[in-house]
Amino acid sequence: IYMDQRMKNNSAQIFDLGYSVYMNSCASCHSHGASAAPDLMDFSYWDLSANKGMDSIFKNLKKGTIESKI
Repeated sequence: IYMDQRMKNNSAQIFDLGYSVYMNSCASCHSHGASAAPDLMDFSYWDLSANKGMDSIFKNLKKGTIESKI
């Protein structure tokens, strides 16, 4: 996803909105690994997730995921 054109064309406001959404909806589990959520700092996990592509990322954002390993 790092080289995905959709990421390159986003404005600072989009990233600020993403941060706000994360802090209000995701951080409570992902900052502590609660409910089997992968920790935000587990870069190996997030690299594997990113390698699945933006469509997979957006699907998981909308529906959530219960995968323990990607």
